[in-house]
Parts: sequence; C-alpha cells; structure tokens
Amino acid sequence: MSTEKTGFLAQIKSYPSTFWVANTMEIFERMSWYGWFTVMAVYVTGSVETGGLGFSTETRGLLQGIVPFFLYLMPVLTGALADRYGYKKMFILAFLIMIASYYLLGQAQKVPTFFLAFMFVAVGAAIFKPVVVGTVARVTDESNSATAFGIFYMMVNIGGFVGPIVAGIVRGKGWEWVFVACSGWAVLNLLIVLLFYREPTTEATSAQRRTLKKVLDDLVEVLGNLRFFITVGVVLVLLMAGNVLSILGVWWFTWPRCLLACVGWIVLNFLYDAFLWSESEEQAPEQAEFPGFRRPFFLKRMHCSNWRFALFLLIMSGFWTSFNQIFYTMPEYLRDFVQTRPLLHFAETVTFHAGKDDSGETWVARKLATISEEERHVIAESVGSLVAAAQRGTLDEETIRKTCKELRLSKIRLTPEEMRTIVTAVGTTAEEATKAVIHLGRQVNPEYIVNIDAGAIVL
Repeated sequence: MSTEKTGFLAQIKSYPSTFWVANTMEIFERMSWYGWFTVMAVYVTGSVETGGLGFSTETRGLLQGIVPFFLYLMPVLTGALADRYGYKKMFILAFLIMIASYYLLGQAQKVPTFFLAFMFVAVGAAIFKPVVVGTVARVTDESNSATAFGIFYMMVNIGGFVGPIVAGIVRGKGWEWVFVACSGWAVLNLLIVLLFYREPTTEATSAQRRTLKKVLDDLVEVLGNLRFFITVGVVLVLLMAGNVLSILGVWWFTWPRCLLACVGWIVLNFLYDAFLWSESEEQAPEQAEFPGFRRPFFLKRMHCSNWRFALFLLIMSGFWTSFNQIFYTMPEYLRDFVQTRPLLHFAETVTFHAGKDDSGETWVARKLATISEEERHVIAESVGSLVAAAQRGTLDEETIRKTCKELRLSKIRLTPEEMRTIVTAVGTTAEEATKAVIHLGRQVNPEYIVNIDAGAIVL
C-alpha cells in the first residue's frame, strides 16, 4: 500500500464506489436507529390512549440498559463472523433482521414481546456496525484513511440528526409510522447492498479461511482467555439481574446484595487463581511429564491480553453511559417537567406565524409540536369532561390537577389555574376550550430538543 500523502481532492477521487456505498448505508442505518431511539422513552412510557405502551419509567430504563449493552458487545463476534463469511452476506442478514424487527416493535404491546423485538433490532445493528466500519478500512490505505473516517463519521452525524426529525414529523400522524419509516430505511439499504455493494478483499475471499471454532477462540482472546471472559460476564449478568429483580420487587436480591455477590465472585476467582500453576513450563509439572498437554480453561489462571485496552473500554463505557442519558432519560424529563412553549412561540415569531390553517395552527406548530389524532382525541375528551363539570358546578381542583398531569403525555402543559380559566369561561363550548388548550399548552417534541443537544455535543 502507498503511504504517500495526497491532497484532499485527490483523496476524495481515490475512494472506490464501495466506500461511498458504505457511507450511504451508514446514513440510512443511523436514521433508523436514532429515529427510533430518540423517541423510544416517550413512546414506551406514553399512555395507551395516545398510542404509547404505558410502561413504567423503571421498565423503560431496564430495556434501554440491557438491549444497547448487547448491541455494543456483539460486534466483537459479528465482526469476526463477517471476516469469515463475507461482508455482503452479513449486510444482507443485518438488513433483513432490521426490516422485520423495527416493524414488529410497533406491533408489540407487552414487555416480553417488545423486549424480544428490540433485542433483534440490536442484533441487526450489531451485525451492521463492524461490517460498515470494516468496509471503510478495507477500501482505504494510510494515505487516505484519516479523511475517509472523517467523512464516515460525518455521515453518522448526518443520519443521527435527520432520523429524529423525520420520526418527530411522522409520529404526528401516528406512532405506527415511526416504525414504518425505520423499516423503510432498512429496505432502502437492502436494495443498495444488493445492487451496488462490491465485496472488498477479506478473509472470506481468500483461499485460507478460519474455521468457526478458530473464529470463536480468537474472539475470546481479544481481551484475554476464557476464564477472564467468564469472570467479567458473570459480573455483568449479576448487575443486570439486580436491575431486573429490583424492578420486579424481589426482596432477597437487593442492590447491596447484588454488589456483594459481584465482589464475592471476583475475590473467589482471584483466590482460585492463587492455587493454580502459572502458564510457564517450570511451574507446570504436567507439561514436562506430558509434552503437548493443554490444560482445560478452568485450570488456567485469568489472563487479560491488554490491560490498557481493557481500561480504555471501561472508561469509554462510563462516557457512553453518561452521553446516552440524552436519549434514555432526557426525552421523558422534557415531556414531564419542562415548559417548552416559549421555544415554539419564538419559532412562530421568527417565521411570522406563516401557514396558519382554519384552526389557527401555524406551519411551525404543526411540525415542531406535532399532535396526533389519538392525542387530539384524548385532549378533547379530557377538556370536554372539565367543561361539563364546570357547567354543572362540580369542578374541583383535584380533577383539574389530575387532568393537567395526564395531558402532559399528549404534549400539553398548562397550570391548573390556566386550565380553570379556559374551561370556566362564560359561554365556552368543549370544542372551543379544546382549541384554546392546544393553542396555549402545546409543547415542542422532546426528540427535537434532544437532537439539538446531541448534535451540539458531537459537533
């Protein structure tokens, strides 16, 4: 490979078509993932009446903790399999899984089925991730790889920015359209890979290919040996079990006991190692007595191949745990606790209230603060009940407060005093009160604010 440095335009011209195909697929895959993941918290915890699932915040946290964990863990395996069996085959498999699983996400109504569909989304993404990065690496060299990966991550950011915008717009027509859109991007990627993707030079195209067993052995050795892999794996399983069981209310496996079990397991493994021979022949009598003898994994000490790399992974895990709170908790927090009407008012002002329809809604309001038909029905029903109670003289403060809280799930935020003023106005009808509530209380879609926040960080 040539190591001669070339100019920017020369580098751009040097990239083969496969490079641009991979970057295009990255845009659409990120549009699917971030289009869904940015609105997931709002969808999962939204009321059933507005098209959501009605899950608790704890369940949402559990889903967003466990599934992405496996998504970021599995590429170690899927990348090795791609080298062995071919990039194009793995791309096709990834997109077929994504098409089905994104659509099935919108059909699942219970936690087990939703978890299963979400896990398959993660499997599809985990297959895609190392293959698209590997493609960029395979079709570039030292003279143009830095620019190539700069372009690649720019495509990541473009897809991650556009996806939530599209999702926010289409969910105004109904939640099901979010999943249709996500599946649609995967369908488009499938067509692209079938028609335009050319297999780069990989192990799959060479005469000598590793066996599946060799692939799995190499996978374990990325961080250490099998003992080390199992020790770390059990700790992770215990932590996830502690989360699940605490949500389910299992009293005997509290978080303190979970942490105690983790520490106990680690200490037990170190004590076990103290009684084992090291790998050197001088300390292993069976090596001298039986040349060629290989100890089974459970008779080997834990071994970390590269502790600096392992430490780097641990630090990066902490970073991504913090960064992903933008998608995990921020959308729900914005919906439940933050008044975003001033942002909408500002946007309407700078666009001169353009595109007003017969109901007085501006174009900006319809796009930035979408309200679906299900949400409008819930708002009309709730406000109508308050108007009727006011006309009967039975309206009380507790009912108003409860209604105001429930309407936040429909992106309406009003104080009890504002709501009382609207529904008790002399001569007002339920329809007029509903329009006033929507006009004064509608909020900017949380995913748009999250998108701006995430974009500001990555830029």
